[in-house]
Amino acid sequence: MLAGVIAVIIKGVYDVGGFSNLWEICSQGERLNFFVIDPNPLIRQSFWSLVIGSFVAWISSYGIDQQMVQRYAAAKDRRTAQSAILLNIPGVIILISLCCFTGLVLYANLSGCDPLSDSTSNVKNPNQLVPFFVMQKFSNIIFIPGLFLSSIFCASLSSVSSALNSMSACIWRDYLMRLKYFSNFNDSKSSLTTKIIAFVCGLICTGMGFLISTLGTNLAQISGTINGSLQAPIIGIFFLSSLFPFNNIFGLYAGALSGFLVGCWLSLGSFLTKPIYPKPPVSILNCTVTSLRSNLQASNLNGFNQIYSVSYMWLSPIGVLFTILIGILVSLVTNKAFKIENNVDDKLIIYRALKKKDNRNKNFELNKF
Repeated sequence: MLAGVIAVIIKGVYDVGGFSNLWEICSQGERLNFFVIDPNPLIRQSFWSLVIGSFVAWISSYGIDQQMVQRYAAAKDRRTAQSAILLNIPGVIILISLCCFTGLVLYANLSGCDPLSDSTSNVKNPNQLVPFFVMQKFSNIIFIPGLFLSSIFCASLSSVSSALNSMSACIWRDYLMRLKYFSNFNDSKSSLTTKIIAFVCGLICTGMGFLISTLGTNLAQISGTINGSLQAPIIGIFFLSSLFPFNNIFGLYAGALSGFLVGCWLSLGSFLTKPIYPKPPVSILNCTVTSLRSNLQASNLNGFNQIYSVSYMWLSPIGVLFTILIGILVSLVTNKAFKIENNVDDKLIIYRALKKKDNRNKNFELNKF
């Protein structure tokens, strides 16, 4: 993937006359607004929505995602797993930074005519902009379009294969093995069954891919919307279990259900009302058809319906917040009503475990003297 992204960046920067010209074009086009500090959740992308929303998303990826958990479990020991995470972080930062810079490169090269506003470009949604740019700039170079296509497949398949494997393991271990018929399977039958499950999950994911392609919006927003309704309750359960020792099973279920319902409500409402988020100004000097867009906030919703224009970056934090708050409330009420006693190991509560570790370090320092 790095090879494809770097090829796009090098060619794009060269065609606009260097980094200084690229930066100037992007600055004039209002593509360098790094600090939109307005906390209004109706703004599609702001400093706060990106920071808080990304924090929750990466907590999900590194903390509770089944793929990552399986990778941690496959490590030799805990220190090896920790080292792997620390080594992974710089690579992720570099890759995401390059992808963001690719967006600037695309804008600088296409600033004379927005392909989404030009009926002759056949570009129907933002996901097609990078392939359009590649075919426009590299069509005369034999291997570059193929290199770019292979980089996309390599990047996606490496993630998809891990996801399918983890889904298959979860379905087999958490559900099928509880059934009497499957519990007696030997290793060869178990292996065959998990492969069949992975194949079926792959077919479902492929079908979902075709479905998502018809939505006409960018993949980042689709991913954020889905995560807001599905992953947010799981993240909320994680925080409930690791921060609040008085939490009980009733609070977990109530919190997860509320977070899931709120996420689904906002996601479904956004899909049905289709809020329009106008983009920063685009040039149409060289276009066949013009369509200027400006501002940051959805302009087609009024009254209560404006809640459905909440930024997709806020959906996960909102789902997590509802899960935690409802979980705490229900746990407190049910603890008192049913006289539930929670005897939780201090090692499972983050702040207690850190406090014990700090005390051990202090005692060790004192014993040295």
